Amino acid sequence: MPERGKVKQAFISGCLACVVFFADAQSLKDHLAKGDRFYQRKDYENALKSYEEALALDANDPLTNFKAGIAYLNEGNFSQAVARLEKAHQLKADVDPDIDYHLGIAYQEDHQYAKARGHFETFKVRNKKLAGVANQKILECILGDSLMGIPAKAQIQPMTAPINTPFAEFSPLITKDGNTLIFTSNRSTDNYQVKSATNFGDVYISRKN
Repeated sequence: MPERGKVKQAFISGCLACVVFFADAQSLKDHLAKGDRFYQRKDYENALKSYEEALALDANDPLTNFKAGIAYLNEGNFSQAVARLEKAHQLKADVDPDIDYHLGIAYQEDHQYAKARGHFETFKVRNKKLAGVANQKILECILGDSLMGIPAKAQIQPMTAPINTPFAEFSPLITKDGNTLIFTSNRSTDNYQVKSATNFGDVYISRKN
């Protein structure tokens, strides 16, 4: 092949490679944006589909791994949350200011209490304003770790309405005497709020009768 033809072929190949690269980059950005829109509506299942599609294009993007980890955490899939958040932390330890807290929560929920404590300790040092929150989580990990060595037979039954509903109930607190339950719920009787995902949380109190 003449020299000029080789140069032309190399130029065309280079242009095609650039087109493919930018197409993939654009697709990654699109998947992330789509996932973020679902996430803002608390539709974590569809958010995860978009984040995983983004990860199929770039498995080593720290921000995508972090967002997928948070979505898995909200979905209650703690082993996957650990995997994604661990990878995000390994790729970029400062991918998010609160990654140590989120990773600590994922480890705690996955019953890996020693690792959870380590991340809560790091979070406490870096965010002194929330040291009280971190200390509480550390105490929970110490207690959880000790209870793991004492197996107990128990039958757990979810509380029915009006405590648990088809909406989200979370962050429960029980008073010292065990007679009052305080929790947060985003329940709503407004169909527009439910459809538009604008049914924000409120505090509810239930007293043992």
